Amino acid sequence: MQHTYLRYECADAFSLVTSTTSTSVPTTHPLAFLHNNNNNSHNGSNNNPTLLLSTAGSQIIGFNLRTINEPCIKLAHRESLSGGLGTGKGLNSHQVTCITTTSSGDSGNGDSSGSGSSNGSKVASGWIDGSIRIFDVHADDLPSTSTSSSSSTSNNKNAGIVHSLLFSKPNSNGEEFVSREPPLRIFDVHADDLPSTSSRSTSTSTSSSSSNNKNAGIVHSLLFSKPNSNGEEFVSREPLLLNGHNGSQITCLSFDNDDSTGGTGSGTGTGSYGGSTRLASGSSDGTIILWDILNETGLYRLLGHSGPISDVSFLPHLSPSTSASSTRTSTSTSTSTSDQFNGLITSSYDGLVKVWDLNAQCCIQTIANHGGQVLSSTVVSLPHNDGDNDNDNGEEENENKNRVRVRVRLVTGCIDGKVRVYSIQQSKRMTIDNTTNTEDNDDDTPMPMPMPMLENEDKVDVNVKSSSSSNISVSMDDVCFFMGNLPPPPSNSNVIVSHEKVVKVEYFTSTSSSTMYFGYLRNNSKMVDIYTVRSVKDALAKKKRRLRRRREKDKKENSIASSIHSGSGKDKETGMEQPEDKKGKKRGILDEEDDTTSKVIDNNASASTSTSTSTDVELDQIKSSDEYVYACTVRASHKIKSFEFTNNTNDGKVGAGAGSGGVRIVFALATNALEVHSIKRKKKDDSRSSEEYEFTTKNVSSMDMYGHPTGIRSIALSSDDELACTVSKNIAKVWNVGNRSCLRSLPLTSSKSSKRGSTSSSYGLCSVFLPGNTHVVVGTREGYLLVIDIASGDIVFTEKAHEKEIWSIDIKKPPSFGSGSNQYDIADYNDDEASGSIAIVTGSADKNVKFWEVETQGEDDSSSDEDGGSDDDSDNDDKAGLHIGHPMLVHTRTLESADDVVCVRYSHCNDPAQKMIFVSTLDNQIKVFFDDTLKFFLSLYGHTLPALALDSSDDDAILASGGADKSIKIWGLDFGDTHRTMYGHSDSITDLKFVKKTHNFFTSSKDGSVRYWDGDRFDQILLLNGHISEINCLAISKTGAFVLSGGMDRQVRVWERTKDMVFLEEEKERAMEDMFDKVDNQKGDEAGTERLMRRRKEEDQLEEDDDGDDENENQPQSAAAVKKSQLSVSSGDRIMEALERADQELKDAASFRRSQESKGKYAKERMPSPYLLGMEPPQYMLWVLRSVKSAELEQSLLVLPLHYMERLIFYLILLLRNGQGVELCSRAAIFLVKTHQNQLVGHHKMAIPLRELRRLLKLRLSEARDAIGYNMAAIRIISKVSSDYKSRYHIPDDFAKKDVFGGLGVGSDMAAALQRKN
Repeated sequence: MQHTYLRYECADAFSLVTSTTSTSVPTTHPLAFLHNNNNNSHNGSNNNPTLLLSTAGSQIIGFNLRTINEPCIKLAHRESLSGGLGTGKGLNSHQVTCITTTSSGDSGNGDSSGSGSSNGSKVASGWIDGSIRIFDVHADDLPSTSTSSSSSTSNNKNAGIVHSLLFSKPNSNGEEFVSREPPLRIFDVHADDLPSTSSRSTSTSTSSSSSNNKNAGIVHSLLFSKPNSNGEEFVSREPLLLNGHNGSQITCLSFDNDDSTGGTGSGTGTGSYGGSTRLASGSSDGTIILWDILNETGLYRLLGHSGPISDVSFLPHLSPSTSASSTRTSTSTSTSTSDQFNGLITSSYDGLVKVWDLNAQCCIQTIANHGGQVLSSTVVSLPHNDGDNDNDNGEEENENKNRVRVRVRLVTGCIDGKVRVYSIQQSKRMTIDNTTNTEDNDDDTPMPMPMPMLENEDKVDVNVKSSSSSNISVSMDDVCFFMGNLPPPPSNSNVIVSHEKVVKVEYFTSTSSSTMYFGYLRNNSKMVDIYTVRSVKDALAKKKRRLRRRREKDKKENSIASSIHSGSGKDKETGMEQPEDKKGKKRGILDEEDDTTSKVIDNNASASTSTSTSTDVELDQIKSSDEYVYACTVRASHKIKSFEFTNNTNDGKVGAGAGSGGVRIVFALATNALEVHSIKRKKKDDSRSSEEYEFTTKNVSSMDMYGHPTGIRSIALSSDDELACTVSKNIAKVWNVGNRSCLRSLPLTSSKSSKRGSTSSSYGLCSVFLPGNTHVVVGTREGYLLVIDIASGDIVFTEKAHEKEIWSIDIKKPPSFGSGSNQYDIADYNDDEASGSIAIVTGSADKNVKFWEVETQGEDDSSSDEDGGSDDDSDNDDKAGLHIGHPMLVHTRTLESADDVVCVRYSHCNDPAQKMIFVSTLDNQIKVFFDDTLKFFLSLYGHTLPALALDSSDDDAILASGGADKSIKIWGLDFGDTHRTMYGHSDSITDLKFVKKTHNFFTSSKDGSVRYWDGDRFDQILLLNGHISEINCLAISKTGAFVLSGGMDRQVRVWERTKDMVFLEEEKERAMEDMFDKVDNQKGDEAGTERLMRRRKEEDQLEEDDDGDDENENQPQSAAAVKKSQLSVSSGDRIMEALERADQELKDAASFRRSQESKGKYAKERMPSPYLLGMEPPQYMLWVLRSVKSAELEQSLLVLPLHYMERLIFYLILLLRNGQGVELCSRAAIFLVKTHQNQLVGHHKMAIPLRELRRLLKLRLSEARDAIGYNMAAIRIISKVSSDYKSRYHIPDDFAKKDVFGGLGVGSDMAAALQRKN
């Protein structure tokens, strides 16, 4: 008889703030800001984002920086199992590796200039399986950021965002489901579905919170489900899926932010608000793919790197450099699209930085002067301002602004600890072409090439630098020129200079002061060094001072050499020659220059001003030390994994820096927490200082309540399954299971130590709830038992129970204890001997098993010394520290063992005479004792390594044990025989729990998996994957409705039981398919073939001589961004089947017409074919093509054989004649012609169809182009009329300065009279 099982799927995950990748390739982009553009924002501006997104395992969570206690938004997608198994609604088991954000660009008025009119944001996420998912979040969907956090949690019925498969509760719209699934694959969250952020406090008691929030939050449910009014079951749509990296981990993402003014790279997405249509992604296999988001497909793949990609950054458009005289005449030429350089910069672990021309799809420059792996990079356009306008040289400043081009910089962080700065300019080839094409240019000479800077420029003489640099080879296509290494912090900053590798570099522009900030992070560091970028004027002044000091030094050295050579000017003390310079007065750095130095500078200046682009040349030769100045160092409390900048807010909230002109910086710490630091800027009092401002830092907030700092070692559920306690190093946290919110964060400290009154932190290993669910008992590695009051968060009782680690703890409840008695008084059961007492058993590494009874403090003081051994002083201390009314543990019995105790458990029998104790020891044995007499009953042998987990069924018929030998043994408790030994885990089994009233059980292992077993039929039912590290503990609800698992990845996953049935044969087949897929990937599928071909090419390049280098350069550097998948193959088969049906329908229709021609007026009309869904063959083919995903269309067309391709072109011609599906048909036709060009050219029968196809494509595409142009022009006119209408009611700032009476008749005469009177 086939047994029925129900499937468990992952519904949610919590207790994780920032996650780390499980592979050896780290990511530098775990954080990104989501800009809040709704009207509920505190200032209505999108320049002050307060919603911080963070990668958290299989989902992306968002935190409001003002109410930072709990997440306010979650982004995730559902997992569809292979073969159509499962509900398809479980949380994905893969891991998010990097994220980036940008605006959606769907502006309400058609303006995309970044004026805050964007209505939403796109969140692109890269996953460890090589897929990219883009979530679309509208501004109205985000929670309000202006709410306070003073209200209690109990009043907030929607605290936390919950993904659940169990409990459901109608939302404000009366819908039981808050997620629908329409055809579009974009994650859409409505405002009514999001929680309120006005309540994030945990000041209320646990009982009230748990009772009010049992089903709180937004819940996805599979049970008690009911379709909504639209007939759809889900309102949250799946995100846009882009898949083309062949299973390699996504390491970096970057949107094409054309309007960005700060931070166009580095994966932050904090620049543009005009919307992005392109996305660049880099993976661990060294490939870069450029994606078209609108068409949902990959444009092409860039090949050239041999290591993982660390960063990708789009280049700002580099317009031609023009002088002040030619700016007016060449405006139209410089702003044309053809003159702009469309580039991409990538950095990789192979030590190379490449500059790609996206129009030509090739690499135009490779920077290979790094000392090893390039771990991070960023590209930024520096501000155009020339500093504070403190002088009156307005005309000169305006002239310099017209002469100085946009400053674009590339900064790279390397494994050698150096931060390198590069200047990005137009290539010499583009500059010459633009100068030649300019008709009205006053200066006919081309712009001189900027001089590349040597890395050892400080050791090169300035006078001979021109001759040294002439030997440097400069390519005509080079756009990046080295400016030098970033200077370290000065010696007076009290900062220890480190040489660790640089893992993160970041730019940010403060909107309050227009100051550009730059920060970089080193590996395993607690500090981030902050720099500011000087304006053009200040950088030129700094360069002038540097050159003057260099000339002074060279002059002194030359004077000493000449004096020694002439034998004059001896020193009186040493007898050595003394130069003439030392005899005079020492001149300061800021003093006026002498005649000789001024002449030298004047000569150089006159030589450089011979062309019209003198300022450009001077600016290109500026060193990084001239442009960057050290500001401060921000120190965090723990090691930093990543950081992000944001603006200071001026509303008095958390992190406000009113009037400071500074920024805030958010740290993602290695302790699974967030910290917000404020950087404030103020003017220095010392006016003689070379720097005008000084900076101060302050830690304004930290978010360490939601996540565990280390791996979770234990999970305990309350008797009503409403609360969960998780324990890790030094911390125990109490969670509300219903809304996944953290109620209490309890530090584990033991007050009993060698010194009276001193406390020490403890490492929690095990935990259990006491009856009543108001207290938790925690066992620590130091041997302490701690009783914690959940409501107050205080440790009410501490006992030194064991000398070594307490590995296991279990509780025995009295038989009369009901599961529904939440208000429980321990004294009531202690007074009733018939009911039995509440007992706790602990097992420790000191070879002892101790039994404890739970009593109430302050009632019977004499029972506290039952074991004897404490003096009067300690008794007085204990009485003074009593917490009246709280429980305490009293030691009653001790069971000694021959070896360390690993695990101890009670049986579930209610009969005291039949209740047993199971003890697992380090000598691989499991011993069974009777609880009442501690009499030995059974000894179970069989494990080759210690059994780390034990549990018995409810009827005590069988005992299951999991050991470090990776085996699971089922024991019979009648005679101690072994029923079966089962294998499945690939590492040690850490925990085992039976489902209530069944013989089914769950096991967790260090291999990161949870498995569901049948203890009667000895079969594995389910394999549950999702953790990225070893799993330490499990907890099962009393009904088996859900399972909690916690591990070293610091997250708790919620596995919930669904209504989907599990068939063991299908599960075994799916497991075999997964195993074969892994073998195929290892043997070399597409990714393995690419690696093998790349390695072979590298070997051939090493063997070839110099004559063969030209051939290697001609090899293609780009490829199609397609990936053969099961979905694309099935789509191709569907297209071929549709072609066969359409052809057959045409034949049947033709034969039917011939048969009806002879009947004349009695001819019948043919009924539409049901095989074609009642459509004509061309329309049916269009319907099939539209059913194929846009990202899979090209790969699906590649599957078609040649004769099928010919038939498809025939139907495309018919569709184009009717004007149906022009865009889709044009895309398919052009791709087929480009792919099968050689076959089509040699096929004479295809000549006429190709000419007809060409004619139709030109006709239909020109019609579509004209329609789009007409619509765009109409939208521009509507936008202009709307803006003019709004401007009628807008009062400008300079309104008071104008003559409001001018031209108004009597009013004008009145104004003249008032002026004469004044």
